[in-house]
Amino acid sequence: MLVCEKPYSWQLLLDHNLLSCEDAVFLFDSKFASDTATMTSYDHLHKVINCMQVGKKVVLYKLKSIHECLYDMLNQRYSIDSLVYSIFCLICLFVFFFFLAKAEQAFFGRFERQYISYASSLPSLYFGKVSTFKKHLCDRYGLSGDEELLELFCGFNDDTIPSAISHILLQRKPQSQNDHETKQLTEKLLTLFYPLRHPAKIVDLAMKSFRTVNYTNQSFDTFEQVLDTAKENCNKEMLLILTCDLEYNSFQCKWNSKRISDYMKVNHLEKDVTNFFESSMTNILVLQYQHKTNDLTQFFQIKCILESAHSLYWKKSNNETPAKEKLVVLIVHNVMGQKNPFPIIFSQFKQTLFFCKTIEIFTNILLWKYFE
Repeated sequence: MLVCEKPYSWQLLLDHNLLSCEDAVFLFDSKFASDTATMTSYDHLHKVINCMQVGKKVVLYKLKSIHECLYDMLNQRYSIDSLVYSIFCLICLFVFFFFLAKAEQAFFGRFERQYISYASSLPSLYFGKVSTFKKHLCDRYGLSGDEELLELFCGFNDDTIPSAISHILLQRKPQSQNDHETKQLTEKLLTLFYPLRHPAKIVDLAMKSFRTVNYTNQSFDTFEQVLDTAKENCNKEMLLILTCDLEYNSFQCKWNSKRISDYMKVNHLEKDVTNFFESSMTNILVLQYQHKTNDLTQFFQIKCILESAHSLYWKKSNNETPAKEKLVVLIVHNVMGQKNPFPIIFSQFKQTLFFCKTIEIFTNILLWKYFE
């Protein structure tokens, strides 16, 4: 059992290549309208049985509905004949908030438990750099405090900076700690945050004459420019766009995008994604999803579906039969004025922000990096 400090903390397993969509099956409590609880739970239990027999890892994300049945089923293998592959592994993911519920303590006590968070994953010598870099970030943009920091970087949270440090450390070789190395880390962190500026907040800061920061030469890419850049690495990356804009019909028609809310069952989405990668008629898939609460279950479910299909498609290609260019774009819509916007977490993707030419909005862009 893995107890996560935040709903997204378990993504660290993917970042550090401890899990991937290639060697694990991820099961979620489906939030699609017509996925009934009974049938979904039945299907999940059979998937677990199949994984037991072939030796695959199974990851259950907040699947409280099948815990008792699953526990009984796993215990039965000691009293009846059953096939369980020796390397079979079952991982139950829980958010710390639910772990504290008294009603669940008896169930939780049956498992070996591990705690995971972005802050605790950092090497000890980097703990103090979190607050130091936060000050650097405020100084760079002339921000007066945390409130303006949240306004400039929509979705900024306590794990944003720790995840950024972890992201950089994973991409480079270990180095000795010195002033030069610390300066390099700070510059790389500032570079990560630069594309995430909220354009409206930059304008607001520039209009306040008492600010000592130079806000000239601030540029923001358009939707088309971001797509062109993403196409260059579409074999390794998928594009995730975060916005506070609405699901405009004009945008949907122009880019032939599909709304996640129109899919009544998760297997309908899986079918469309599979058809996209198998078809030679189209090279871009644009999906739109509304993030209405702080529950990230459906987002992770969608993300795993896309990453699994993306990974399978590019693994099939080789030098003799190279795969055709395929770009996947997922647009996540925050609700205007939302208390819990989609969190900025530097994981296995890059991030940027842009204006759309036809709709004046602000948008965060995240590039999912394919697990190598």
